[in-house]
Amino acid sequence: MVATQTSRRMARLPMPATWRRFACLAAACLLAASGVAAVSSAAAGQGAGGDVAVRIVARKVADGRIEFGLQQRQADASWGERMFPTRRFFPTTATVDRWLASSPLTTQHPQATAPAAQASGRDVLVALLAALQTAAENPAGYDRSDYDHSSGELCDTSGTDPYTGLTFSAATCDVDHIVAAAEAHESGGHNWDVATRNRSGDDELNLVPSRDCVNRSKGSSDMAEWSGVQSGTCAGTTLTAAGRCFWATRTVTVKYRYSLAVDTTERTAVATALNQCPANVDANVPARATVTTAVWISCGSRPCHI
Repeated sequence: MVATQTSRRMARLPMPATWRRFACLAAACLLAASGVAAVSSAAAGQGAGGDVAVRIVARKVADGRIEFGLQQRQADASWGERMFPTRRFFPTTATVDRWLASSPLTTQHPQATAPAAQASGRDVLVALLAALQTAAENPAGYDRSDYDHSSGELCDTSGTDPYTGLTFSAATCDVDHIVAAAEAHESGGHNWDVATRNRSGDDELNLVPSRDCVNRSKGSSDMAEWSGVQSGTCAGTTLTAAGRCFWATRTVTVKYRYSLAVDTTERTAVATALNQCPANVDANVPARATVTTAVWISCGSRPCHI
């Protein structure tokens, strides 16, 4: 049906009979085999709805062959760039030497009948992890006071520790840095100025209320370095599956936000945890934070920047 309609439209072009015969056959093949798919795909990438108007164009090239392409009508009614399939030349003895255009053809936008599958939350997080640089940790010049925070109100009530599932009261609560201050420093924060360090340390995306003994056992560890509480009042408590998913999810969002790196073992541990998260896990791509770097020098007992 499409081939017949295309042939009729091409027949209206002012062309010699030999050229028209070849053009009809070639245009039908082009449209059926690759043209409509290419245009529909391009339109889907634009995210627009409704129908897509296209036309077939053709011209003779220097060696005597005929070159075919497709153009899509733009929002301003002009015709866009010519798009070509992989095999676009057809032997012919036609004598045309300029672009000829068919009447517009209309194809239904694919989103009008079958919306494209949306990426799952887990897919989004895996993509964020892939966007992180891989680099060895650099602990130079770490000072915990540079990553201070003032979100003690997170511990004003009781709750459940996100890593282990243990409950806590206001008296047994700590505010935990999901990406620990030392880990942030070793993953790129060593190049930041103090303002950026403090801002990252006070970012609520990186803070969560936690059971005190869990937070203290976790310390500055990344996902490859800690799996449960080894000592203290919570000794023997392990990182749950939900806890691993939570930690991996927030690790990639925080590190993506601040353009921090992961080392090889951390990348493997985070990837494993993400793959065990539910496909529909909540995931949001955070806005990139403004990061200011500084040149650090030795100032007596601790580094300072210039």
